[in-house]
Amino acid sequence: MIWSLAQALLRGRFARLAFTESVPPELAPGALACNRSNSTKTSMRNCEFLGNRARAILVHENAEIVENTISNCSLAAILMTSDPDWMEGPPVRNVRIERNRFSNCYYAWPASRRGAITLDIYEDKRLQTAPKARIHHDVQIINNVFADTGGAAVYCAASSKLNIANNRIARTWIGNQQAGEPDAIILVNVADSEVSGNISSIPQAIKRQSCEPTIKVTANTRLTNKEA
Repeated sequence: MIWSLAQALLRGRFARLAFTESVPPELAPGALACNRSNSTKTSMRNCEFLGNRARAILVHENAEIVENTISNCSLAAILMTSDPDWMEGPPVRNVRIERNRFSNCYYAWPASRRGAITLDIYEDKRLQTAPKARIHHDVQIINNVFADTGGAAVYCAASSKLNIANNRIARTWIGNQQAGEPDAIILVNVADSEVSGNISSIPQAIKRQSCEPTIKVTANTRLTNKEA
């Protein structure tokens, strides 16, 4: 990508961005710019991912992932990230993850695990503090089943307008047990979202870190609230 950009500059082929308003203060040199004018739509249904060295699905926007089976995946089964280091893609928008089955996902990288479903800014094995901006929006994670998982079932960061509802969750953090109740769902800098109707098979926790009070956490079973 760097070589292609250099060639474009040498040949006079480049684009200049002009803003009609002041850019936000967190936008700094090195920010990732993406063209969203040609966004695709993806529907992934009734597929099986039965063992993968890293992730099973990498997705960004306008996607539905419904009634799939994902097992024995060493990292996040579904990863949604912009990742300015690896240039993985734009911020996440309009993704529905529904009625999927996950088992034995995220058993690698014990020091920096996220979740079987991970929504974040950086790719999952990079350690980081809570991201300052909420760049992802409109993700639904509903009616999924999580069997034993090496990390959390769901990890979401830098996001708003999430709906995490009616999921069934077995044991999390297998082989890397945390002190006390494991964190089955982890939210980091999340706002304007709802976590409701989720059922855990054992006592576990929903952990919130640097989140806004606009999150509704209601009617979850065997999932206590934890503030980090």
